[in-house]
Amino acid sequence: MLDIPGYRLLGRLRANGSNVLFHAVRESDGLPVIIKTPGVEFPGSRELERYRREFALLQRLREVSGVVRSYCLEQILERPVLLMEKVRGEPLSELVGQPMEVPRFLELATSLASTLAEIHRHGVIHKDIKPSNIIAEPEGGARLIDFGLATLQKVEQLDAVPTHLIEGTLAYMSPEQTGRMNRQVDYRTDFYSLGVTFYELLTGSRPFHGRDPLELFHAHMAQSPRPPHESLPSIPPAVSAIVVKLLAKVAEERYQSAEGLRVDLERCRGGALEVFPLGERDVPQRFHLPQRLYGREAQVFTLLRGFERVHGGGQAELMLVRGYSGIGKSSVVQELHKPVVQRRGFFLSGKFEQFQRDIPHA
Repeated sequence: MLDIPGYRLLGRLRANGSNVLFHAVRESDGLPVIIKTPGVEFPGSRELERYRREFALLQRLREVSGVVRSYCLEQILERPVLLMEKVRGEPLSELVGQPMEVPRFLELATSLASTLAEIHRHGVIHKDIKPSNIIAEPEGGARLIDFGLATLQKVEQLDAVPTHLIEGTLAYMSPEQTGRMNRQVDYRTDFYSLGVTFYELLTGSRPFHGRDPLELFHAHMAQSPRPPHESLPSIPPAVSAIVVKLLAKVAEERYQSAEGLRVDLERCRGGALEVFPLGERDVPQRFHLPQRLYGREAQVFTLLRGFERVHGGGQAELMLVRGYSGIGKSSVVQELHKPVVQRRGFFLSGKFEQFQRDIPHA
């Protein structure tokens, strides 16, 4: 266990590849805290900057009751140390594995939806919602922790980087967050991750499994989850339908607001257990254009047909895509991501920017 001067560490709460969380007591005043610090032995400037960003986001959310509060960010022995309030309860990851009773699930789910609505209202996207980042409180509510990957609300275009460089947890990651869907990432990525979490709480297992990252990518992008009530008949059809809606492959088909999700969950808590029209109070926070290609069906079909010919044992082929700068050539070619992942292939790309010749090696 680490030795952090000024604090008495009581035990490890959670650890992953980059961070470790401890229960601790501040020796100067006996304040019980949760300490978060990098898991590496010698953190550098990148880790420090990441912790500064997380602390700033937590300060932005300090009035949100469902988010763990941060006290301060210290630098002890060249190591960033984030101090947060000690939350009563246990991580939801300690409760998964067995199906949760529906009334308890609805209580937790409604609390999480309310918290997520507040987080999004403050302009923050969590980007790593999963059971180990949720603390179930004895009173029945839930608290979100670990905002290390969170960002201010914006639209991101993620590239298909190698799996070890992807930010997030593959088992709970939305299709667009993999960088292989040719779709932008916005706040609705949180709804998909919440859907995977809900599915696991209700059924005891996650909706998708894979022996390696490529299989998980393909499952998130192409496989339809089995509705929870088909796996466990005791789950009400209305609750099952809400989870399936959260797990839609494209963001436009999920809930468009956490408030709309909360209203439907409250309706289930009120006794509406048979399927009802979902999202009647689901009003998006902002206008979104559908993220799909229009008018390029013939070109995409040509690319996909060529890919299938080569994969089927044919000779290698070269295709040339031409057009004016900014017309959407890259977007057309990136439609190959999905079949390449399905066939366990590699997608390699390079690009010459016509108007960036002044940047070496751009």
